Amino acid sequence: MHVIDITGQRFGRLTVIERAGSTQAGLACWRCHCDCGNEIIVRGHDLRQGKTQSCHCWQRESRHSHTWKHGHSLRNNRSVEYRAWCNMMSRCYNPNVDSFKYYGGRGIVVCDRWHTFETFIADVGRCPEGCESPERVDGNGNYEPSNFKWIPFSEQAKNRHFKPR
Repeated sequence: MHVIDITGQRFGRLTVIERAGSTQAGLACWRCHCDCGNEIIVRGHDLRQGKTQSCHCWQRESRHSHTWKHGHSLRNNRSVEYRAWCNMMSRCYNPNVDSFKYYGGRGIVVCDRWHTFETFIADVGRCPEGCESPERVDGNGNYEPSNFKWIPFSEQAKNRHFKPR
């Protein structure tokens, strides 16, 4: 079987350094240097067919940048601000949420500008240390820049529309 020397060639983020033996089926393998600094061994066929173009760093970066679109919502590690925004949107627009009757059910809405998290966080900023809960200054008003502040949970717990049992 004739092996084509691909040393020095680039395939995506990979640059071929040297031949690294063969598979049990006799396919040539190559040691490659990735742009991120890692080295991997890849079958030549996979390089030439475009099946392998990085050491998988591209997939990790792509997944990370998609998940962290605004830097606040990586899986179960959501920021205080992102959780507050999600809860605010649910209370106002999701009739299946228990607290909907106290918010959306009473006609309370979120201003159009805040229907995306990026504009919400641009307007209100990160919550100050110790202030983890969003508060409407006027409890009957909508969620909007002029009617919003961050407060501690201990203060928020005092705000009740109903009497506890």
